[in-house]
Amino acid sequence: MATTTTSTRPAVLRGTTAALPTGPILFASDGSDSTEPALRATRQLAQRFQREVQVVGVVDAMPPFFVPPEALVQPLESVSLLVGSMRQRVTTQLRQDLGERSGWHAEVRRGVPSQTIAAVSREHDASLIVTGLSPHPVVDRVFGNEVPVELTRLIDRPLLAVAPNWEVMPRTLVITVDMSGASERVAGLACSLFPEATTVYLVHVMPKLTEIEGEVPDWESMYERELAAAYERIRAAITTNAKVETVTLHGSVAKEITDFAEYAKADLIVTGVHTHGVFYRLFFGNVATKLLRAATTSVLLVPEGEPVESPLTEPLTTTLPRDDWSTRLRDFTLRNKGRRVTLEIDEPTLGAIIQAYDYPFLGVSYDARDRRVQLLLGEGVADGRQFTHTIGKPTSIDILSAPRGRDTTLRIAYEGGQALLNFLVEEHQPLWTTGD
Repeated sequence: MATTTTSTRPAVLRGTTAALPTGPILFASDGSDSTEPALRATRQLAQRFQREVQVVGVVDAMPPFFVPPEALVQPLESVSLLVGSMRQRVTTQLRQDLGERSGWHAEVRRGVPSQTIAAVSREHDASLIVTGLSPHPVVDRVFGNEVPVELTRLIDRPLLAVAPNWEVMPRTLVITVDMSGASERVAGLACSLFPEATTVYLVHVMPKLTEIEGEVPDWESMYERELAAAYERIRAAITTNAKVETVTLHGSVAKEITDFAEYAKADLIVTGVHTHGVFYRLFFGNVATKLLRAATTSVLLVPEGEPVESPLTEPLTTTLPRDDWSTRLRDFTLRNKGRRVTLEIDEPTLGAIIQAYDYPFLGVSYDARDRRVQLLLGEGVADGRQFTHTIGKPTSIDILSAPRGRDTTLRIAYEGGQALLNFLVEEHQPLWTTGD
């Protein structure tokens, strides 16, 4: 780890820096012991800035991986059990840590955790999101539980991912520096959140020579000038009585930063999200994601603009292979049986016609011999509503689904038109809130 370090005397206070915006702090919790450090950090920050706290627990919309197809159907009873269990855990956690009169508002919702947390933060105009930082990033990566990592692609407000060792407010900060022009705002927020810090390291990781030479003429002298200017801008922007040191490293950004944080016994790593500086874009990539996966200490992420488009927010379209239509439609039925749908027939000569509205979906099948798709809608009981629609000689079948979420549309094309089975939008209202 090649390192260049310079020190400055404690900075003179220069008025105000970026304080925590108005709005509640959003604490994401499932009520488990692993979220206790994050609760502790939330309580400390709420007391310091006199903020209300909104607690949200999320029952994952998707079941665990590696289960048989029939297990993909989650009966209403099982969802109620999951909600009840999380409600009990969250309620018990808050009561044990805060007492009966905490004043914190809590709710449980169902959905993809990262998407739901980001949505709730916007609904309540949260000033800060607080989550736990898992001590098992590799396991979480395999099982798709990297909530803080996924949030980096969705959030438009600061995120504090709290490591298990959080006890008191951080005293040693490692703040990443780039040449995007936003690092001073990132550093300013960190210093205003944690004024008791005694040491602040401004750390920049330079890329390897082979990654940059040939791309930019006379890059080294220009780079050094830009970096020196960035350090000075940050020193001028922050308000802190801490000792401020600048550290320049060489190598892989996430590894060098996390290694240095461990060496310096840092309590917190601070970095910007969605940085757009020229050097950053060309050579560094998404540092926030890599830091979260490598860090063993808490991480504060500060967005530098609107959240970028991400596969996490883009719908997915799957075209089913013709030789597998029967099997894939059977799986589709197992995933979605009982959900409310509308059936729309769209033909150029007739226009779009709603054939059925707000029916429970019972199933869809394909008969390869007759080359027919059959849709069955209704209550599934003898005296209930029933609706059957048959489509002959389909030419293609597509499924539109939300990212890591549920199917939204089944499209069956045929010569002269198409049939669209649209699942009704489900209200993402809380399944339980404090006081229910």
